[in-house]
Formats: sequence, C-alpha cells, structure tokens
Amino acid sequence: MAGNIQMAEQISDGINSLKLEPLTEMLGFLTRVVQIQINDIVRGTEALTISPAVLAVLQLVGANPGIRQVQVARVLLIQESNLASLVKRLIADKLIERRGTPGGKRGGLWLTGGGTRLVDGAASLEHVLEDYLEVLSDDERRRLIDMLNRLYRAAL
Repeated sequence: MAGNIQMAEQISDGINSLKLEPLTEMLGFLTRVVQIQINDIVRGTEALTISPAVLAVLQLVGANPGIRQVQVARVLLIQESNLASLVKRLIADKLIERRGTPGGKRGGLWLTGGGTRLVDGAASLEHVLEDYLEVLSDDERRRLIDMLNRLYRAAL
C-alpha cells in the first residue's frame, strides 16, 4: 500500500486527486507501464540503433555460438515463423551467419564481426536502464531481477 501512495504522489499535476486503485493492484497494468517506460528510454538513447528484440537475438547468439534457430525461438518465446524472417534479415544485414555442419545438416547461428560490434555498443544501454531503477535499493533490484527470472524460467 505504501508503494501505491508514493505512486499517487508522483502523478503529474491535474490528476493527483484521481484514485489509482485498482490499477496499482493489477500486475498486467503495472508491467505494461514499466514496459512502456523502458521502451521510451531505449528509443531515447543513442546506445541502441536496433530493437530490443533484435538485440536479444544477437546477445543470445553471441553467448551461444552455433545455437540452433529453434533454440533461439524457445528461449526468447518467439514463434519460429516470426524468428525465421528475422534471422533472414539479420543474415542479409551481415549481423549473423548460418554455418552448416560437415554432414550437410543445417547448422547453427553465429555472430559476425558486425553483430559483435553492435552487441558491444549496446552494452551502455544497461547503464541507462540502471538509472531508471535508481528508485529501488540494491537489494530491491536484486530481488526484482530474481523474481522476474523465476517467472521467465517458469515460462520456458
């Protein structure tokens, strides 16, 4: 309840008198608001010239050279058909490449030099997002990340 009061106090002038409950008790609403804020921060920074979804694919491929496309889709909770078109675009943009296996089977995905540079350049984005989380203590940030990771892993 104390968090709700603080949230109400931070609402801009003209709407301070509005009752924010039940919105402040709705997980779906609150996660949507946070996602909108993060998207606004990402769009407002020069650190990222690609979408967060593309960055996630590149980071996953970079951390797991040779990862199969189906694994990327499962880990990122993306439909395989949607990922297929994204992978084609990333290959055309020379950010990733597909390497075959000796037996002629379709191989895994690998970052190219350009993909690696893009991922490395986007690392400063984490500092921008850390600024957004300054309203939380270090312990609260760790707990938030832990809770979000538990929810994510349950979805896998």
